[in-house]
Amino acid sequence: MYSVFVEGLEFYGYHGVSPEERSVGHRFRVDLSVTVNKSLPVSDEVSDTVDYGELAQVVVDVGTKNQFLTVERLVAMIGENVMNTFPKVESVNIQVEKLLPPIAHTAKAAGVQAVLVRGETK
Repeated sequence: MYSVFVEGLEFYGYHGVSPEERSVGHRFRVDLSVTVNKSLPVSDEVSDTVDYGELAQVVVDVGTKNQFLTVERLVAMIGENVMNTFPKVESVNIQVEKLLPPIAHTAKAAGVQAVLVRGETK
């Protein structure tokens, strides 16, 4: 097994509990690492691995083409889409941060981190 990762991926999305958050939107940052259930490929073909550019696109598509109340749901949907898109992925370790969250305190980010494993129930 080996891992493929994308760190610091940012997008603008419309996720949040309040109608204002879903209307105005926020910047989100994602760190993602997937475990591939095969040995490192001996070939030099991108098709023999998980393309991190395609992996990043799945994250951005889920984050920008959907709207969720909670970051937890956003994380779950990103993980599900990654595993559905890449059959070689055994697990997904994902952290999603809402940058400058709308809370009563000054915080650089708030978010959710989770590990999703293929075949485990939700």
